[in-house]
Amino acid sequence: MNRRLQNGDKKQGERSGVLAHGDSSSIDQMVPLKFASPVPFPGNQNSTNPTGATLTVKNPITLEVCISSVEDAVAACAGGADRLELCVAMELGGLTPSVALLEEVLYTVSVPVVVMVRPRAAGFRYTQVERSLILRDSQLLLAAGADGIVSGALREDGKFDLEFWQELRRKTGECPLIFHRALDVVSDPSETLRQLIDSGTIRVLTSGGCKTAWEGRQQIARLQSLADGRIEILAGAGITPSNAVPLIEATGCRQLHGSFSDVRDDPASCVAASTYPVTSEPLVAATRAALDEYQL
Repeated sequence: MNRRLQNGDKKQGERSGVLAHGDSSSIDQMVPLKFASPVPFPGNQNSTNPTGATLTVKNPITLEVCISSVEDAVAACAGGADRLELCVAMELGGLTPSVALLEEVLYTVSVPVVVMVRPRAAGFRYTQVERSLILRDSQLLLAAGADGIVSGALREDGKFDLEFWQELRRKTGECPLIFHRALDVVSDPSETLRQLIDSGTIRVLTSGGCKTAWEGRQQIARLQSLADGRIEILAGAGITPSNAVPLIEATGCRQLHGSFSDVRDDPASCVAASTYPVTSEPLVAATRAALDEYQL
């Protein structure tokens, strides 16, 4: 059972996040962890989540934070995130997280959580085996309570793989389907956007085909105009407290996406990289404050 439903009667400040150390018991025997203060749900103060009610966002400008852990989720929500995108290996552009990680995040916070489904690093021209994995992972993550699936695939010629996207749509039913930054590498993003609209895609993440959303702001503005309210344009890449408002003004977008991360050290010698990103609550809070001041 989805722990949003199973534990909806727990007090807000007593949400369980992880199994007790060394405990291999089932999820029905979770040990509550007490946070210093309740994890806020700034997007909709009237939401009854985690009782299973539909999650909505009421802030005029939505702030989505990309996270990779339960700790990231807590920091992002404490900073004022309206929605979370869950993935792992953020330094590789984000890969599919485990069902267990999703369950822990859902049990810890009360904002909508969409999940990245991407089987490997590099580009988006997947083999048939990788495509099958995307379909299966999407179904498992939705069954575990994901509020939407973030994915995408291209054909061998680099164009949008509409056939596969339609198959993913069929396999995932009516769940929110979000197309990720594969849009930024197609040859004709405008045509791809039209196809995404026609296939019932709710949202697309884009940097305007550039390294950062600020650099791609003119293209993002064009996509926002082309969307004409039929699909949500989520601007992301390189979002900071100082450029968030200028980007909103330059593009007309009402949603921003970022990792807002610091770097943490964990020496690994010759085995692997010795740093990894973690969500910075102050960076999220500063961005949220800038957006809220702009909205006044």
